Amino acid sequence: SEMCIRDRCCHSILGICRMRLILGRHIMHTLRGAVEEALSIAARIAGRPVDVSEMQALPQMIKDLMNEVGVVSRVLSVFTITNIAWFVAILGLTATVVPFIVVVTRPLWAGMKRLFTILFDYLVILAKWAVPVYEPLMYAVS
Repeated sequence: SEMCIRDRCCHSILGICRMRLILGRHIMHTLRGAVEEALSIAARIAGRPVDVSEMQALPQMIKDLMNEVGVVSRVLSVFTITNIAWFVAILGLTATVVPFIVVVTRPLWAGMKRLFTILFDYLVILAKWAVPVYEPLMYAVS
């Protein structure tokens, strides 16, 4: 049973911490003065008094530190093979579809150009008409 626990736990730093926690619990049950000795050693290392709850929180703190991800890691994780494949596929579709749309809509461009020219001319006429009315109207609205 003891060998099985050691084999399961010793594959990572977290596993080692778990193993030490199991052994620490075993020692605490068998030896009366072990807790005080462990707390005094921890207090010398920390430079301040340490209680049992802090000692029990150590494995979780180590796990949190190991799971911390930096900015560089997050940026580099964007450049995975899958994301690069998606980017290339989107570029390929864009390079295929955009020229097709330009060719298909080319006859409409002349009509749209004429329509926008007419609308612009009417807008200029409307602006010339509205100049004498615009200032008193904005004064009245405000």
